[in-house]
Amino acid sequence: MNSIDKLISLANVRGSLDLRCQFQGDWSLEHEQEALGKAPYHVVLSGECRVELPSGQRLSMRAGDVLLLPGGAPHVLHSPGKAVAPTLVSAKRIDAGILPIHRIGGVSADLDMLCGCFHFNRTSLLFASLPDYLLIPSGTLPADGPLQSLVDLLRGEADGDQIGAKFLLDALSQALFTLILRAHLSSHGQDIGTLALLSDKRLGPVWQAMLADPAHESDHPKSSRYRVHVPSIFHAGVRSCGWCVAMGIAYASPYGIGVQPAESFASGIKRYCLAGWLPIAGGVQQKI
Repeated sequence: MNSIDKLISLANVRGSLDLRCQFQGDWSLEHEQEALGKAPYHVVLSGECRVELPSGQRLSMRAGDVLLLPGGAPHVLHSPGKAVAPTLVSAKRIDAGILPIHRIGGVSADLDMLCGCFHFNRTSLLFASLPDYLLIPSGTLPADGPLQSLVDLLRGEADGDQIGAKFLLDALSQALFTLILRAHLSSHGQDIGTLALLSDKRLGPVWQAMLADPAHESDHPKSSRYRVHVPSIFHAGVRSCGWCVAMGIAYASPYGIGVQPAESFASGIKRYCLAGWLPIAGGVQQKI
């Protein structure tokens, strides 16, 4: 098991495919902020749509594209045509077949899309280190690659009515997360958080050792020079997972945060902390 496998395992990712959307004409649907531990995703089977994020950024999605929102950010999905206000008045929910169908307009849909959610541990280091959204355009992937093949398989199971289809769809959606992550890392890499830490020459080995056995303090030679006392008034999220890692500046253990000499602890944590958590007060650097 490599380090990414370990992070996925620690996140305890479970996938569910919940809804099939078939929309026609001009439409707009608003999605609220999801609870911590839920990350929605959308897979466009045919047609196209637009996605508007809280920052005002607008994304275009076409057939074969996959969008994941690791932090469950609120977003608005709408048709590529005339802008309309978000509404659910004209939408119909049809509970027939394997997945419920959310339909706007007639049977001949301009957009056919699968929607689901990944459930994960709320203190997951992996999800905390991912960006606000991961958009995987189908045009950047091989037509016969694993992600596109999985999307085709999801479509086939959603179209059919075979025994165990819903169980299989949920299982396939769990595999979908790994392929989304793989595609994202291959095209964008990672320059912040735990994924960046794994590739750091100095601290990567320390972090990998800690992932392998998080209950014990690391005995790596680089982890024995400096220690930062972890105050009791850390953010509740840090207390719950026990770790706060700054790439290139700090190593972490359940007993404290080690800091490399000649680096600024405060500025380093601000830039590289896995989930944006900061010590409120009382962090004292001390030599051991």
